[in-house]
Amino acid sequence: VKPLPEPSALVAHRPHTSQKVAQHPGMMAWQSGHASRFAAAVAILIAISVGVLHTAENFVYLRHLLRVPDKGLAQAASLQTENAFYYSYYNELVHAHSLREGLSQIIWDKRSEYPDVLNALRRFNVYQEVVLALQYRFLQACRLNFVDEWAFFRWHILVLNGMGHAALAMLSSEISGNPMAGIACFIVAFLNRFQISRLGNYGSSNLRELWGVPLLWMQTWCLWRLLLKPHVSGRRLLWWSFRALTFAFIVSWQFSPFVLLLQATAIYSVYLVCDYSTIRTVLESIINEYAIALAAAVLVHFGSPYLLTSPFLFQLIAFKVAMSVCVWNQHTKSHKSDGNVVANRTTFRAYSCWILRRLGHVAEGLIAVAVFLLIRKACASFATADTHVYEILCTKVSAINDLLPATLRLPRSRLPKCAEPSFNARLYLIMGVFNLIEKQSLEIYYFSSAGPAAALTCVLVILRCVMGSFCAVGKSLPEASSAVQASTPTEPVSSACKSTEGLRKRKGASSGKQVVSTAEKTASQSLEDHAGPSDEPALLFFVIQFLLLFALGALINRLRAVFGPPMMVLAACCFGPRLFPSKWMLRRHRWIVVSCLFLLHGAHVFWMASKLPCIRNSDGICQHLSDKTSNDGDLADLCDWINDSLEPTTPVLSSMNLAGSLRLFTALPLVVHPQFESENLRKRVQLGYELYHCGTEESFAQTMRKLHAEVVIFEYERCFFTPYLLDDKQKNCNSGRHAPEEQLCVKLHANSRHFRRIFTNGGYAVFRLQQAPSEARGATEPSPSQIGDALGSMGAWRDYIDECTKTQKDLCGARLLETAATWQQSMKRKNVATVLRKLADKHFPDDGMVAYYLGRHLDYDASKPERAMAYYKKAVQKLPNNPIILKEWIMFLEETVKDTASAIKLLKERKKGNRRDGIKAFLEIEGAGVGVFLCEAAVTAKNAPGLEALADKIWAKAVRLAPLSSCIQHNWQIIYGNTESYEKLYTPWYRVKMLIKGGVQHEVGPKNQPAIRFLGERQFRIVGNWTR
Repeated sequence: VKPLPEPSALVAHRPHTSQKVAQHPGMMAWQSGHASRFAAAVAILIAISVGVLHTAENFVYLRHLLRVPDKGLAQAASLQTENAFYYSYYNELVHAHSLREGLSQIIWDKRSEYPDVLNALRRFNVYQEVVLALQYRFLQACRLNFVDEWAFFRWHILVLNGMGHAALAMLSSEISGNPMAGIACFIVAFLNRFQISRLGNYGSSNLRELWGVPLLWMQTWCLWRLLLKPHVSGRRLLWWSFRALTFAFIVSWQFSPFVLLLQATAIYSVYLVCDYSTIRTVLESIINEYAIALAAAVLVHFGSPYLLTSPFLFQLIAFKVAMSVCVWNQHTKSHKSDGNVVANRTTFRAYSCWILRRLGHVAEGLIAVAVFLLIRKACASFATADTHVYEILCTKVSAINDLLPATLRLPRSRLPKCAEPSFNARLYLIMGVFNLIEKQSLEIYYFSSAGPAAALTCVLVILRCVMGSFCAVGKSLPEASSAVQASTPTEPVSSACKSTEGLRKRKGASSGKQVVSTAEKTASQSLEDHAGPSDEPALLFFVIQFLLLFALGALINRLRAVFGPPMMVLAACCFGPRLFPSKWMLRRHRWIVVSCLFLLHGAHVFWMASKLPCIRNSDGICQHLSDKTSNDGDLADLCDWINDSLEPTTPVLSSMNLAGSLRLFTALPLVVHPQFESENLRKRVQLGYELYHCGTEESFAQTMRKLHAEVVIFEYERCFFTPYLLDDKQKNCNSGRHAPEEQLCVKLHANSRHFRRIFTNGGYAVFRLQQAPSEARGATEPSPSQIGDALGSMGAWRDYIDECTKTQKDLCGARLLETAATWQQSMKRKNVATVLRKLADKHFPDDGMVAYYLGRHLDYDASKPERAMAYYKKAVQKLPNNPIILKEWIMFLEETVKDTASAIKLLKERKKGNRRDGIKAFLEIEGAGVGVFLCEAAVTAKNAPGLEALADKIWAKAVRLAPLSSCIQHNWQIIYGNTESYEKLYTPWYRVKMLIKGGVQHEVGPKNQPAIRFLGERQFRIVGNWTR
């Protein structure tokens, strides 16, 4: 009698490729015959619709950038730090004189880490920029470039993310067993949009994860399909797709190896820990595909050390070694006996084989861990590209410890040393997106039902797998024993407990052909019936991957984009028939159960739809239902001055964030850049960030020379006691030991010996390192009081004013007063601001912008309306069509000096324009800021006798141009009285309608002054037009 195969709950059964795999009863409700094809068609149609809607949705979020009057200003607002840094390679290749020149500038990059020469394709993830630039150049050569290069680039990001969400919708349908689940996935994702994605945030429009994450979802869908039917042969297209998407994911995002490490861990856990040995073959193939994709990525990255020393590569090697070592077959001799004896021994043998196999799994897991740690230890000395990631993660120990109850909290002395943030970690932790997940995000997950529904799905998957295992234990053994007793006792017995196969096979002595006894066929059929459907490993994989990604995202808030979308998928699947745990109930009452599940799913969808358009007024799409303002005008102004005044070969030291923007908007070589995956760069940054501290001028001048920098740029908004603590403690600013005047960003303004101020505006100050120290001041470092006195004196600024007047001409006065506003409001140094205003008033008496800034200061800050009136009048005379100045003038006349007659007179005069003098009628003025200006002018006209018709026209145009502005809301009751209610008309859905129509305005200006210089009258020399 041939021994029986082990129960599937104890020894995983791997059916032959040609065997029919058991299917979950819940799937049979719609996956049979024509119903299956119809359901698949519905799921695909919904997925395509979800992708299109997601693309259109994010286009609407970013549409306000089209309202910015200057393309350069729009890009300065949306392409910042690393976004600008990566886009600069695309821009550089698009605008290169020849393809060869453009590619050589990328492969021999002399601008990113001056004076070093880098291969940008090796160091950075910029292949997407290179490929798109080549596409655009080809279309340009064929005269098919119907959109500009910026729109072409943005649409590729939007469409790619739409494809990623289509893959999520397909995953929802397949995981749940409900073809309509893609609708629920889109709704719940819409409610949580800005908790799971940064695409709709206009300031983060070119992050690497925006390219990598949608590729991950498409790759996960392929992986799901491979695990769903691990023994189906063929599927070459699916394997190629998986390989290509994995390769593209690695190439497009520097953090991808860490995500793939968790993904591979999830698959290996299903195989090894959860005892689903049926997927061993496909797991080996997946590991091979990972290795091929990683090898290809290393090749195209020219042997990038970041990839060659990544933990993902170490993990793949560890898995291959462990699985190669642990392939063995344990043979147990048997002897002839009757069926009863074998039947009595069947249970013992099954459990014995199960114990041996599980011990083998433990050994395999220990070998994998040991090999991984050994490789990691061996490579520790030169695997330094990603050490900052481990430093960031280690600081989470302290953060988690602080969340524990006081009784469980460990003292600081017992925490690891790395729990105290290093300089590298502080660079990231200063930004909230690298801290623990925010409470607000968890609340949105809860109120939208995404969190509870996803948790329910996880429980259902685990419960279904556990119940399937118990059912197999309870049913397979009795049926197997009956099969043995019915077999022929005279057949020879030869048994083998195999850890990788649950079926016994024997070869005939004479023919050599495989012969399977009746008992084996019966037992095999019994095991096949009770082994559970083959989708359990795939389901467990997706759940475990989500849990691992959630743990990572909970530690680093920015990685919500990695676990958020899978959470939405699981939330959409909670009432899917595929997840129903009771197989017996599904078989007995299939249509009743499936109908109830579909009703519950429909109720869940309708409940979520009732929450649309947003959970709270400050979340989701509702945070986009108002006009935008950004202070990136200072950056655009800085870059415009650089491209006009500095030689393109001048090396510059700045912060990493600013360096990313400068690489795009200027031609300057830079000392540092924002991509931190290099030990050499991290050393440079720590050396250069002395600029934020309290070192001596002499020390900082030496640092500049060591970095080969000639110019340094300070950001006023960072001129405070910085948290970027250097390892060299002597150079750090300490609020208990240093005065604010000792900061380099402050004291260099006070007649520095080593540096000369060459530019300043409301956001930045630029200094040039002098070849030899100036003799105008002694070699001794001045005291804080001496620095303070010098800053408030005319002498500290006179030389700069003289140079500024000659080189910057009509722009100098406005920049000077924007600087004054920053010194008063941000730096809290009123005496410096007073000096700057006096100098501007003296040197630029006929400048309309200077007049406006001075009048506004006297009006708002000094409360001297009588003196302000003269400056306001001059500003209106010099700039008669500037909507911001006109708005300020009308409101000043009405609200401050109560001179309504003058305001009405102005309205009557400007009913018609004067083309000879270049003065436009109010209704003829177009451009940025016009909507808000007309909104205020309409109120004045409404209260003036005889101007009611003009008021209606002005108000109608204001509502058309700026329907979502706060001015419209504030003045609504004044215009309509009690006849209409703003709240009644402006419901959330009406606001969404206005958003879709393009009703959101975007004003770009300086940090501490109105945007009178940034309304489109003057184009800034940035973005591709800096070449002289």
